[in-house]
Amino acid sequence: MRANKTGNSSPRACGLDSGPVRGQGRWRAAACGRLALALALGACSQSTRVGDDPEAVPAGGDGGAAATTGAAAAPVKLGPIGKTSVREHSAGKAWVIEEAGATRLLDLGQAEGTGHTVIDLSDTWTPFIFTEKTPGQEDRQSNDYRERYLALASDKGDQWGEPLDPHEKNFLELYGIPPTLSVIWNEWQRLATDVEPCLVKEGYDPQSFANFTGTISFSKSSQSTRVRQAAWAKAALFKKAKKAKLDLSTPEGLASAAAHPKTKSLYKQWRSAQVEVDVIANAQKRFVCERMYNSNGGRGTVEYGVFDSETTHALAAFERKHDIMGWGHFKEDNVAMLAKTPAQAVHGRLLRMVEERVVSAAGIVEDGSARQWKADFTWKDKSGAAQPLRDLVAE
Repeated sequence: MRANKTGNSSPRACGLDSGPVRGQGRWRAAACGRLALALALGACSQSTRVGDDPEAVPAGGDGGAAATTGAAAAPVKLGPIGKTSVREHSAGKAWVIEEAGATRLLDLGQAEGTGHTVIDLSDTWTPFIFTEKTPGQEDRQSNDYRERYLALASDKGDQWGEPLDPHEKNFLELYGIPPTLSVIWNEWQRLATDVEPCLVKEGYDPQSFANFTGTISFSKSSQSTRVRQAAWAKAALFKKAKKAKLDLSTPEGLASAAAHPKTKSLYKQWRSAQVEVDVIANAQKRFVCERMYNSNGGRGTVEYGVFDSETTHALAAFERKHDIMGWGHFKEDNVAMLAKTPAQAVHGRLLRMVEERVVSAAGIVEDGSARQWKADFTWKDKSGAAQPLRDLVAE
């Protein structure tokens, strides 16, 4: 179930309001289908979890079947409007997503009265603390921070209320302000038209992240050191390999150099530096194409492979974009995110945003996080039996 979106409705892109998206490909249709399933809290036996990859989605579908028009059930008698009710939402109706993907429109009051959880996906959603009226009461009062929150979530302004430059984004998930659905939809659209063609042009190689383990820390004094080290070791290796009659232009020749007594030390030295250079260079290409840099319209002015101050700031922005706590150094969690395709990364942002709205709408409090400070955390049921702590968000 979800509240019908008002204004420029991003859910339309998923076929929930106006049919399937054309020309976006099988992957995008599958991802929209998962959005529908993720919202079907009361009618679906499975749910999408944050971090699931779109490739795991069964192919086919356009994000939901056409709205069904069966015999209308008798309306239920509604009680008073409660504090968490969305009955007064301007949308008036919500899409109910049934098992197997069938959809129908239902009055918001009837949706609540029949036990559905209504999820507001509109760009005007805020946490309850920033609302300006208690549902069911005539107590409207201006909330000074509401408009600022909405501007931050929709990338329409910075923390000072000033407009952002065209390439700038806020990336405030870590601070409790997830992006709006329109922001994510715009990112999604840019993948095929801008980001992916740019990555091809720049010679982007995502495999470099799969081969890396460890940490690359930023240091002003050694920004280009590893590039020089890799270049020197490679030149020295090729010189010795030539004397040993090894052809390093082939995989077999490289494998031989790694084991040959006269070249294996230089080979190890070269690969140690080159692996880090490759991680840095390909991350920079990703940041250029996604406009993560502060200067030059988001493209920066970097030299590929040199871990400069521009790149550490771009990496920190990439971490914030994907809800990763970090300080602009390459490490396991952000390298794992870089190893995902841009489409997978945007899909993860979508799922986290939907999760935030679902948790708010359903009033979920327990997410299992208490286990972080007490691993064996338990609670007692009515019979006095100890029960393990549940993660109701994941469930």
